[in-house]
Amino acid sequence: MGRRLGHKLKKVYLIIIGFVAVAGIVILFLSPLSAWLIAKYAGKYSGRRITTDWVSVNPLTGVINISNLKIYESGNDSVFFSSTISARVSLLKLLTGTYEIKSLILNHPRGKIIQNDKDFNFNDLIVKFSPKENPDSTKTKIR
Repeated sequence: MGRRLGHKLKKVYLIIIGFVAVAGIVILFLSPLSAWLIAKYAGKYSGRRITTDWVSVNPLTGVINISNLKIYESGNDSVFFSSTISARVSLLKLLTGTYEIKSLILNHPRGKIIQNDKDFNFNDLIVKFSPKENPDSTKTKIR
């Protein structure tokens, strides 16, 4: 019976060590993975090229730091907006699918707004992130 208990304890220890190792690897690679995701997909969703120097994500505290974020003009090499960003997100709400930013700090933000007649250099962003239909159009009209 003692031998069997020792075998079970070994199994439990191995499971705990495996869990800690996997969690450590995830924490270790989360920041480089986040930087890669920003570089690869942020431009796709925004329609603009976006670069960073480094990204730091702490999944234990919910703190995200993005160093030297640069958002470029649409189809251009000029910088539209740049800043270093520090944010803290609610981890518990993130687990339920709710995205809540508890704090957001922009260090040294710099933006360039250009107007050409009635057009601005950020009109493409307004069009991209505006709702496709009127939000009230889903309500039934009373006749």
